[in-house]
Amino acid sequence: MKYWIYVVLASFCEVIWLYCVKFVSLKKIKNHDWLDIFDTSESLIIGLKIIAPAIGYLVFGLTNVIFFAMAMKKIPAATTYAVWTGIALVSTKLLDNYYFHEPTNYREIIFMGLIIAGIIGLKFQTPIQS
Repeated sequence: MKYWIYVVLASFCEVIWLYCVKFVSLKKIKNHDWLDIFDTSESLIIGLKIIAPAIGYLVFGLTNVIFFAMAMKKIPAATTYAVWTGIALVSTKLLDNYYFHEPTNYREIIFMGLIIAGIIGLKFQTPIQS
């Protein structure tokens, strides 16, 4: 059971990593005056807003790989990858709809339901390797 939890944790780290990729701006990091970051609380907050997605990119990307590798120690690679991708895909779509107000339609909901059904089916049909 704990190996399936690793897959879920890896998937959630993947989703967070994906949004870090979306919000990271190398141009802003490069152009920011980092020497003045501690001059005022406002410059510190601006600096943190610029660098936080890059830190998240590194932290959640690495954490994702660690949990994914731990899960593959006992779950077959293809099953791990399919479940990891499915959970990340559905989670990303839900967050896009909820936080970014992306439109959706009934066909997308049906297909996401099929992905979830496939994840559940793989979970119950895949034996844990000893």
